[in-house]
Amino acid sequence: MDIRNELAAAGEAAKAVATATNLLSAGRRAEAKAICQKLLNKYPRDAEAHNLMGVIAISDTRQSEALHHFQTAVSYDPNNVGYLNNLGRLFMRLNRIELAIPVFMRIMKLDPKFASAVTAIAEFFQKMGRADKGLPILDNYLASHPNSPTVIAMKAQALETLGRESEAEAIYLQLERTTDLQAFSLNRLANLRKQKSASPLIDRINQQLRNPSLKPEQSKLLHGAAGKVYEDIGDYDQAFASYAAAAAFDVGGFNIELCQQRYERLMSLFTPQFFRDRRALGHESGLPVLVVGMPRSGTTLTEQIIGRHPDAAGAGELMRLRSMARTLGFKKDISGFIGAMQSVNAEQVRVLAENYLQLLRFYSKSGQRVVDKLPHNFEMLGFASLLFPNMHVIHCRRDAIDTCLSIYVNRFNESHQYANDLTTLGSHYRQYAALMDHWREVLPVSFFESDYEALTDNPDQGARDLIAATGLPWNDACLSHVNAPTTVMTLSVWQVRQPVYKTSVKRWKRFEKHLGPLIEALGDRAEAA
Repeated sequence: MDIRNELAAAGEAAKAVATATNLLSAGRRAEAKAICQKLLNKYPRDAEAHNLMGVIAISDTRQSEALHHFQTAVSYDPNNVGYLNNLGRLFMRLNRIELAIPVFMRIMKLDPKFASAVTAIAEFFQKMGRADKGLPILDNYLASHPNSPTVIAMKAQALETLGRESEAEAIYLQLERTTDLQAFSLNRLANLRKQKSASPLIDRINQQLRNPSLKPEQSKLLHGAAGKVYEDIGDYDQAFASYAAAAAFDVGGFNIELCQQRYERLMSLFTPQFFRDRRALGHESGLPVLVVGMPRSGTTLTEQIIGRHPDAAGAGELMRLRSMARTLGFKKDISGFIGAMQSVNAEQVRVLAENYLQLLRFYSKSGQRVVDKLPHNFEMLGFASLLFPNMHVIHCRRDAIDTCLSIYVNRFNESHQYANDLTTLGSHYRQYAALMDHWREVLPVSFFESDYEALTDNPDQGARDLIAATGLPWNDACLSHVNAPTTVMTLSVWQVRQPVYKTSVKRWKRFEKHLGPLIEALGDRAEAA
């Protein structure tokens, strides 16, 4: 093709892509797709057309098709940060962090000020416990974009999780003047440290709560912040009223009967005979350490202790086991999953196990143990034990009422809808406890119970017991978790950074008169409290 034909073809393709883009913006996806497909039939190497086809596929939730087009676009134009960004964001959506981060790193080399890459990498470093590596990236971006509230907020959170509270506080005070971030900033200021009775913060929170234009999410943040301050200063009735007001924004949404049926089916499936029949299918690796339990039961502290060992690493809360189970049918109705587990073969197990190990190795290339501390992996223990019969499980337990109270007053995301009212929360705790009783009896893996109260009462011995449970030799570095520079990813950052604390033990006694529905729903599971 001579230069005139090439220019004509380029002009034709650009015009077609522009038309398709306008159609897509107008919501006319089918027409946009038809134009792109016609263009690709004629010019199959047109990177922009492939990229737009990927965008259309995403809007139609056809993620596999989108992945093909984004990867093809990048292969034809490898230095286009827009295409790379679309590919990286799709990897994130697919929960393939180990593939997404190298893409964002590549973008950073091409354009260090590309906002999407900056925030993705900084968030990754923070979640993996190395906010100190993400902080320079944020600072570099803010040097040329100083008025970027979202990035400024990320910097404040990084500083907070690194234990640099004074610097974080200064930024939150600055962000408090930004309308969209005011509720967020006040919430973080309340949680930054224990508040004193003379704190003016509660007045600023209450003033904002009187704002008639607040969005529900902002009101929820402010009520939660008010509850924290009132509890700190000893006004427990007002604190609980504030916590309940925050929870009221999330009422409903959890089917307790369906959850019980799902757990009963898991217990019927995963029996000692199930594991005996399939022992030879599992991967021999002992790399995974699953730290499980209800949220707020000490999983963060446990991961930090183990992660300090020179032969171990913490990977935070990974969704990979759950996402793999979903592909096998682990949904509201788990009939598909049950069938998949009953007919699983060695090749399927190998592929699934290697997928998970690839993710763990992304967090630590040389470690002998890598901790995945997603609390609700307690639902995945049968599946994980099939894949890794040599893995280690640490079950974090805590006073049942204290655990439920802490879950209730800290507003989690929508995947924790069981926490939206006290009765459902107590009932779900009973379901969780029954499932753990089952796992304790049938799992063919190393299984250790870690009691939060015992760990906080004698942290030295508790840490030694945790390391022994992973099969690693003791190392004194495991007791240095409090003063180390790594990130604390938990709702109670300031507490975790104190010497191992007991102030949350029997916390529920402060609110006992308000907890009748919870205690009644817990039944005999609350007796040990």
